[in-house]
Amino acid sequence: RELVYVSGFFEVLLAVLLVIKPTRKYAAMALIAILLAVFPANIYLYTSEVAQEALGATPQDALIRMPFQIPLILFAYWHGQEQSHKWLDVTCMVLFVPTLVYFLTL
Repeated sequence: RELVYVSGFFEVLLAVLLVIKPTRKYAAMALIAILLAVFPANIYLYTSEVAQEALGATPQDALIRMPFQIPLILFAYWHGQEQSHKWLDVTCMVLFVPTLVYFLTL
């Protein structure tokens, strides 16, 4: 449980640093690294009853959460770019709404 709070703290901190232009690129890289590093924990949450009980999650909650790592990684990458490609802009705009809705309903 403590590691969840620690990783969450750093995810929020790095998200704030994405807003600041001088730190944007490094924050994006660090955020992508954290999101990739915690992905195995999401798999563990899906497969472990102990983890599910500790965090009050169901296997379905964990399974639904896993694919949302992809748009979060894309958003971080997008924000870290000086200039992005049109396809990335459109992809991020399309994925933003369902991602926001999901996290607001938690």
